[in-house]
Amino acid sequence: MTNDESCDEAIELARRFFVALEEEPEYFPESNLLRVAFRDEDEALLGCYVHIDRAQYRLVVHTVIARKVDEPQRAAVAEYMTRMNYELQAGCFVCDLDDGEIGYRTGVSFRDMAMTPELVRNAILENVSAVEACMDTLVDVIEGAATPREATEH
Repeated sequence: MTNDESCDEAIELARRFFVALEEEPEYFPESNLLRVAFRDEDEALLGCYVHIDRAQYRLVVHTVIARKVDEPQRAAVAEYMTRMNYELQAGCFVCDLDDGEIGYRTGVSFRDMAMTPELVRNAILENVSAVEACMDTLVDVIEGAATPREATEH
């Protein structure tokens, strides 16, 4: 299988994964990107993006929380995310300090290997699960109900 075929296979496996969940992803071929919008168990709107980086042979999953952070709370949210990232083994929480967009990003390399449905499934599910696991404490920080330190103490 050529590298281009591996990239095409990766995006197709991601598309099939979402379709199996009865989600219909939007595909943007010019950027090798799939996008799905859904609600988590607390009804928070999330956008899940799966991007294939053809140059690096990497599948990148980026879940974006639809709620943007107002400017006065961005520093606190950035501190919360930095504290959370310190504990993570893979992936990272991200915050755009200019517009308040927040999310979680992970990636997996498939250089010199075949992508499998299981690898794609795990990459997506682990990403979305990380967001869902932290949603309550993140909202507490956004709303000023907890400091970043309080929200990350376990």
